[in-house]
Amino acid sequence: MVIILALLFLLAGILLIVKSKKDTENKRLIIWIGISLIIMTIFLIVFGILQIIDAQSHNVGH
Repeated sequence: MVIILALLFLLAGILLIVKSKKDTENKRLIIWIGISLIIMTIFLIVFGILQIIDAQSHNVGH
C-alpha cells in the first residue's frame, strides 16, 4: 500500500514538472510543488526502508 502511494506521489511530482514546461503562468510554483513531492516521496521511501531494517535487526535482550 505504501509503495503504491509513494509511486503516485512520485508520478504526480514528475507530471507537475513536465506540465510546468508547457504552462508559463505559474511555472515556478508548479515546479516547486513537483520537486517538493519528489523529495517527500524519497524521504518516505528511505524512512520506510530504515524502519524495516531496524525491525529486523532488533534482538531481544540487546
